[in-house]
Amino acid sequence: MCHAIAGLPNKKYVLKKYLKKEIKGSEQLFGSIETHTRKSVQMNALARNFAEKMTLEAPCFQFGETFHNGEVYFSSVDNEYVTLENFLEGKFEKFINNGDICAVPEQSR
Repeated sequence: MCHAIAGLPNKKYVLKKYLKKEIKGSEQLFGSIETHTRKSVQMNALARNFAEKMTLEAPCFQFGETFHNGEVYFSSVDNEYVTLENFLEGKFEKFINNGDICAVPEQSR
């Protein structure tokens, strides 16, 4: 967890760095970690925009509430590209696209 840097609202954030073992694969797919990180931030902005439009076009009483995507920010720390996201309190399970579930222990957050 980290706290807001200049220009961002003063609240709790999570700083996400790439795992060393995953860097080579990401570079092969995207050319560089900078490109991959920027694409991640762009995809978040697109998903957030899509969710906002769905909220306006499809009333929540018809389909249920639309998921709220928080903003993701691009930055670098010690020459490593990172993202910064809002910190969410609570216990979570991460569902990944290969069907597995990765439990996120409370104490590690």
